[in-house]
Amino acid sequence: MKYRAGRRFPRNKLLESRVVYYPAAGADFHPLEIFGLSEAAHSFVMADYWITSSEVEYFISNLKLEGYGLHSLGPVPLEDVFQSKYKRHFDEDLREEDHRQSFQKGRERFAFFAVFEGGPKRIALLYLGYEAVEAYDRLFCQGRSPKPPYGILVQNHGMGGDWNQMANPDSYVAQLADDFGRPRWLIGQDNYENWRDYEPVSDITYGGMHSVARRLLLDKKLDLQ
Repeated sequence: MKYRAGRRFPRNKLLESRVVYYPAAGADFHPLEIFGLSEAAHSFVMADYWITSSEVEYFISNLKLEGYGLHSLGPVPLEDVFQSKYKRHFDEDLREEDHRQSFQKGRERFAFFAVFEGGPKRIALLYLGYEAVEAYDRLFCQGRSPKPPYGILVQNHGMGGDWNQMANPDSYVAQLADDFGRPRWLIGQDNYENWRDYEPVSDITYGGMHSVARRLLLDKKLDLQ
């Protein structure tokens, strides 16, 4: 994907490509290693409402991807990321009740867009300082024919900050995927419960801040269609 800092964010081009999504990502860039370095996908969206813009800028600026270097990094207006018309598909009241302190007014919301170059294709990364369920809803569940992400990493981090356990098969993101289109690939923690009808197809790979044992899982439902 071609992009120069200061130009309008290429939202449609990003979402029309193979996108890998990581909700509640923190500083874990494991999806870029699994999909990006293998050239299976080149566009990534990460979201986390606890992280600050200065932290994201620091983490991305210092990210080491084998064979790639940072080409550009800059803030993007959220109005360029999300469509102006938005229809919510999850219960916002439950979110506010479960983690009221997490959604207080004044919490920083932002977006950064980075491009890495060095391989046959550039790697594009959109990092959202935004609540991850709503970000998924806004990006992948709107309009007449929404396109689901190509892959998703789901991890129950267990640190008390996630209002919704992403790897739970009944999580809000899993429900949205069932209603609007399921990702073909899922990266899940080994020997833990993950979304329904995904089966492991890879050996264990380790990633994240604590070297979590993960596997690549394939959606069995898609193979039956």
